Formats: sequence, C-alpha cells, structure tokens
Amino acid sequence: PQGGDIVIYKNIIPKEYKPENSAWCDHIGIVLSCDNESLLVAEGNVNNQNRSGIVSRKRDETIGCYLRIPTDYSYNDRNIDFKTGKTRVVKYE
Repeated sequence: PQGGDIVIYKNIIPKEYKPENSAWCDHIGIVLSCDNESLLVAEGNVNNQNRSGIVSRKRDETIGCYLRIPTDYSYNDRNIDFKTGKTRVVKYE
C-alpha cells in the first residue's frame, strides 16, 4: 500500500459490538504511510468512541484489502440528480 490508499479491515471490531452474521468488512481507514510491519492510518470511530484519529496498526490478518483511486480519476457528474437527470442545486441558508 501507499499513502492515500483506502484500507478495508476484516473483523477488526470485537464480536460483542457487531450484529450476528455481519459482513467481514467492518472498518476502513486512509493509509498515511507504511513499512513492512505496520501502517499509519487516519480513521474515524477510533476505539468505538466516535472520534477520528491517527492509528498505527500491524500489517496482519485483520487487513482485508486495499483500494487505490487512480490519480487521473475525475467524477464530473456529482451535480447530476440520477433520478431526474437534471443539475442538482442545493441552497444552504
């Protein structure tokens, strides 16, 4: 992995905090840096306390996979309402 990749953890949340038969992918983070043994990751809900933080995690069996968004990726349809096909306008007051 490299900085900016998304790490998807598997079964990192203790069973007592998860619904029965829940999916294996139960937590995510953004890789800031890594070495052969650990990752430095930005995460939300650190320690199940609804707080964000920077966490050092071992590179072990709790890592399910990594996602990398290509550097040339562009999403130009973010303002299109997919139900109507019209440009979405949101007024903030």
